[in-house]
Amino acid sequence: IINSAGIYTNNRTTKLTDKEAYAMIDINLTGVLNTFEAVRDMMFKNNRGHIAIVSSVAGLLDYPKASVYARTKMTIMGVCETYRSFFRDYNINITTIVPGYIATDKLKSLSEEDITKKPTVLSEEESTNIIIKAIEEKKENISIIIGKRINHFSDLKKNKNIGNDKLKKIIEELYLSTVAYRKILKTY
Repeated sequence: IINSAGIYTNNRTTKLTDKEAYAMIDINLTGVLNTFEAVRDMMFKNNRGHIAIVSSVAGLLDYPKASVYARTKMTIMGVCETYRSFFRDYNINITTIVPGYIATDKLKSLSEEDITKKPTVLSEEESTNIIIKAIEEKKENISIIIGKRINHFSDLKKNKNIGNDKLKKIIEELYLSTVAYRKILKTY
């Protein structure tokens, strides 16, 4: 079973309404708990199973005034670790998926259709292939944040006409992606 349910609002904690905050907690966090509980007895009885839970790179990064979204996604990673340690005795695998930016319609609408400014954007197809492979290999944790931006950076070396400002921005994004990726490697 794969739990990929989640909602996000572009407001930070100081602007969120109670309704928005509770909705994020209910869907993002309570939905994950409900997933584990809904399949637990069946998987215990069969002594096998696999659960994949989608979190977010937002849960790994320290954002000033982090949104409730980021905190729910951080909590999901801890919840997965807790269930993993208990479910392991019943031959049940849990894969925690930690995606970065994926070129979805939602990301495009939040970015006013311009996702080129986002670091490490992967297509839905690329992300799906990475997730499928991780589940097939029964990985415990998979992060999907390093992608096209690095390839784009490599292509820039060949382009002699790029401006210094654009090159500086891409180098900064690559650095931030690398810092985030290193944090993930230390966490997992």
